[in-house]
Amino acid sequence: MKKACGTLLAIALCLAAQTDRESYRAAYRAWRDAEPKLESDAAKAGDSLAPRTAHAASAEAKYSADRTAFLRGIGETYGLKGSPLQTAIGQTLSLAPPAQMQRFVSAETVTVNANIAAFAKDTDPGILPLKQALDRERNALAALNTAIGARQRAEDRVAQSSSAMERSRVSALEKQRTVLTAIADAAASLEREDVAWLAYYQKLAESARVAPEPPPAAPVSSAPVSAAPVTVVPVAGPAVVGAPVSNGPVSNGPPPVVIAPLPLARYVGTWAYSKIGGSFHGAEPEALDLIVHEENGKVTGTLAARFKLPPGSTGDPAVHFEFSGELRTNRIQTFPLVTDDGAMGTIELIPGNAFNLLEVNFQTETRPGKIHLGDVLLVKQ
Repeated sequence: MKKACGTLLAIALCLAAQTDRESYRAAYRAWRDAEPKLESDAAKAGDSLAPRTAHAASAEAKYSADRTAFLRGIGETYGLKGSPLQTAIGQTLSLAPPAQMQRFVSAETVTVNANIAAFAKDTDPGILPLKQALDRERNALAALNTAIGARQRAEDRVAQSSSAMERSRVSALEKQRTVLTAIADAAASLEREDVAWLAYYQKLAESARVAPEPPPAAPVSSAPVSAAPVTVVPVAGPAVVGAPVSNGPVSNGPPPVVIAPLPLARYVGTWAYSKIGGSFHGAEPEALDLIVHEENGKVTGTLAARFKLPPGSTGDPAVHFEFSGELRTNRIQTFPLVTDDGAMGTIELIPGNAFNLLEVNFQTETRPGKIHLGDVLLVKQ
């Protein structure tokens, strides 16, 4: 019985998980296939490794979120609350104790036997039906006594079975608690592992950065040479941390490009709000999607969101706007925005602690029934 309960519990968990398991498995394969040569290229990739580590970190975060949601979903579905195993197996109670009924039958049998003996020698034809009735009553009492004994034995077997079933129920309930505890521990461990992976990718990108080679020495000249303003021109590869920005006149070549203090991958791309472990201040979002592009130092983007409103509110929960502006040398990039209904405002793009995290903080003109403030942490898609 114990083995059967444990087997049924395992089968139920496996069947319930079958439909959701493929999601995190696909995310895991996508993560492992995202950058298979990342570590081997770290020694020579330099700053070009940063977008690749951001790509790998984003894929790992997707896998971790799907896997954690899968584990917590099983824990919620098969939690102890409302479980049939919580109900104890009761024993069926008799309407009357068998011993009491047997004493009653014995007493009635003694009375019937005495009546039969009293009329045994009576030859009156009118007494014959009475003697026959007494015989039938004695036979019925004997059958009843046999039935009471059989019922007593059956109830004893039921009591033994109920006791065994109750022991099996308690054992299965303890196994269920162990399984649910293991699932919760696995989900918590996966979240800690996710933080460690993101820190690893960040350290990998930082360690791969190499200092730029010094420029060749200028030829010696007897004539003094005046310092000329420095102009940064576009180069291939990702942005370099701390690169200088030109304040001098524009040269005849390509226009100067402002270089952000962090890799552009920390700002550009597709970002979304995650309901699993999502962080926000102020209005709670139901969904939020952000797309950011950059070309020649100019940033353009769109944001579409839907927020939860207080109960009974008749306001508009949707927010949609576009923004654009020049890339700056600040870590926090700020751009003007315009909503679909013409409201003006600003948006801040704030890189998070991990490569795949971006905080979005926007503010628009106050209009009746419209969301005008939002501060949400997004995950790169």
